[in-house]
Amino acid sequence: MDDNTNSTPTGRAHLSNKQREQLYADLVQIELSSQKNFRHQAILEYLKTMGFTKSFEALKEETHIEEDAKADGLLEKKWTSVIRLQKKVLAVELVGPQN
Repeated sequence: MDDNTNSTPTGRAHLSNKQREQLYADLVQIELSSQKNFRHQAILEYLKTMGFTKSFEALKEETHIEEDAKADGLLEKKWTSVIRLQKKVLAVELVGPQN
């Protein structure tokens, strides 16, 4: 077994703090890349829907991303969700802490 892992009574290996930190950093990087792709897809869809053809083509060329039907209305949905969550946060802040 690796020097940086500890075995438990059940035989499972636990990651060292350094390994956990590296794993977390890798997962965050993967998630950020995925989010970036969705963001680009949503912006492309918005530009196309609004008729900004030159901007659409320029972004499509620069990002090397193909259109995806899953992005239809994605930007609007995300924006609506953000506004709804902001309202909830404001309501909770106005009520104050619950003890």
